[in-house]
Amino acid sequence: MKKPHQHFIPQTYLRKFAHTITDNTYFVDGFNKLDSKIVEDLSVKDICVEKDIYTLKNLEGDQKYNIE
Repeated sequence: MKKPHQHFIPQTYLRKFAHTITDNTYFVDGFNKLDSKIVEDLSVKDICVEKDIYTLKNLEGDQKYNIE
């Protein structure tokens, strides 16, 4: 099984803020607090993502992803 992308803010919620939609890809703008700069055209597939949020680490194989 492919390791899933786990969003801590659901993509369906982020899509409501999209300003550009091309080929079922939704884009939003963001603000980088460290650089104090606006970052334009971020895909909602690539933001608010973290690995292993919902992964059950004490199980083996595909059972690790049962919460998905």
